[in-house]
Amino acid sequence: TPHLRASGHGGRELGAPRYWPAGQQRYSGRRTAVFFPPLSLSFTKAVAKAANVSINEILYSSVSGMIKRYVHHRGGPSTRTEQLRVLLPVAFTEAAVGGTDPWDCLSNKWTFVSCALDTASDAASARLHANARYLSVVRDSGHVAACYQFAQEGMPTLPVKQQQEFHRALFEEHALVFGNIPGPAEEVFVFGQQVRALQVVFQTLIPHVFALSLNGMIYMNMVADPDVLPEVETLPNFFIQELAELGVSFGVAGDPV
Repeated sequence: TPHLRASGHGGRELGAPRYWPAGQQRYSGRRTAVFFPPLSLSFTKAVAKAANVSINEILYSSVSGMIKRYVHHRGGPSTRTEQLRVLLPVAFTEAAVGGTDPWDCLSNKWTFVSCALDTASDAASARLHANARYLSVVRDSGHVAACYQFAQEGMPTLPVKQQQEFHRALFEEHALVFGNIPGPAEEVFVFGQQVRALQVVFQTLIPHVFALSLNGMIYMNMVADPDVLPEVETLPNFFIQELAELGVSFGVAGDPV
């Protein structure tokens, strides 16, 4: 297929309101993890500062440009009018659940939240402004708390079959999962050996992109079905191209990697 699709078999083009025919999404059993070249955290911070957005918004929007470039590379249309939907895993810090230091540990209190992703805008800067706006809606509303409350208190009251149908529909209606965690800003040692790189790899029903920072670098990967995303290994390069274009757009010199 010349168009980017959701991961599995039988999916529609990425960008349709539902990325899978209802009830037909199946796990194919095949996944490929593609690791991005380590990204410069200082460059990403500089672009975020120049654009007056967060690092998370820079990474999130760079994913949108990555998708747009990949679709064009595969022979699809150069512009898209449809709005994509992305699942964001949002974690609560310990301070939000009664702890004293929000940076001391990462709890397992989190929830999925749906967010729009702009791939239709032609310029990287325009995509960034749109995606920052979408993320601010999620951040500034009570949507995250409501999703968590429903998952903890509403979902368990449903019959198991309805819970399964709900989660299947949740993945059917989203193009991918995007996660980002700020890691240690300094060197980390394990058993006396320095940790030089760190990757968090998730194998989910739909493509999964994850970013983690460590000691001045950002480590990213994408897990997808190679039968559904041909040439999946090209995606990291498209991400870097988008990040570099953002640097040029906001007058930031340097190299993203």
